[in-house]
Amino acid sequence: MTSRFVSPDVGEVLGALARAEVPASAPRDGEIVVDGAVMPVEVKRLTVVTPAVARGLPHPMNGALGIVVADRISEDARRELVARGWGWVDRRGHLRLWTKGLRIAAEIEPLRSEAPSERFASIFPPVGIEVALALLQEPDGDRTVTELATHVGRSAGGVSERLRALRQAGLVDRRNRPIVPDLFWELVGPWHERPVALASFPGLDGPFRQLSWLGLPTDWVLTDTQAALLLGAPVIASSDAPPDFYVPQASMVEAAVSHFGPARGQPAATVRPIRYAGVHTEAPFQRTASGIQVAHPVVVALDLAHDRARGREVVEAWDPTALGVTRVW
Repeated sequence: MTSRFVSPDVGEVLGALARAEVPASAPRDGEIVVDGAVMPVEVKRLTVVTPAVARGLPHPMNGALGIVVADRISEDARRELVARGWGWVDRRGHLRLWTKGLRIAAEIEPLRSEAPSERFASIFPPVGIEVALALLQEPDGDRTVTELATHVGRSAGGVSERLRALRQAGLVDRRNRPIVPDLFWELVGPWHERPVALASFPGLDGPFRQLSWLGLPTDWVLTDTQAALLLGAPVIASSDAPPDFYVPQASMVEAAVSHFGPARGQPAATVRPIRYAGVHTEAPFQRTASGIQVAHPVVVALDLAHDRARGREVVEAWDPTALGVTRVW
């Protein structure tokens, strides 16, 4: 029977074990009982665990099962914890307890934690998304705040604030480098915008004669499935499938719908306005034979990953290093 004097820290560990269908109890604080075996535990409750935080932890007390309970524990931080003899409860849904007589590593139903701070909940306003994208596109670079601000066209103060928020969320390290793949997967949700379906479209190869007033082909950016095919991602799709585009302005979307017509059924193409710096660039990552920009692989991967079934599988299997791009997912 669990003591009513058990700390909230141990209580969360018991809750995680229950989600993993492992019967456990805590007859007194500082101990848990699993399958009749009594184990002293040392629990540390943190908000975010980065590799630097993990390296700063001492080894657990002699004979104790060390457990870190946190809202977010990055993949690299998990490796550091293992090296230092710590297990963990990642409230996003992962449990690892590893000691003599107890071997548990399981995906579990996420634990409800306390409401996040306002800053943590708002790390991805538009400028936060633009900063995150810039970092993911060049994850090994050492950019100053001023350089990042110039790159995304935002104020240095705003960029500095977003970097600080990302750092507090455990998504950026002290050198302003992204924690991957964590930053990428956290960006997937706020990234997506619903596209507008077009009834007709000339196709990726045109012809685009007399369509320059629509920005075709130079201002349109190809993304999602057709871009993934061109970039060599393991997509199972026809090259004749409807392409997906970004355009610089919402007025271009309206003009495209007026010219090509709104789709009533299967679209011939989809289009959405560019909301963030870094999607359309003066020096495109690649162009189609007809001159349409192909989005940077990170942008393409973000759009693919929004499809939680097929898209995420493609992204997880895609290694873009042959393109000279660091894999950040």
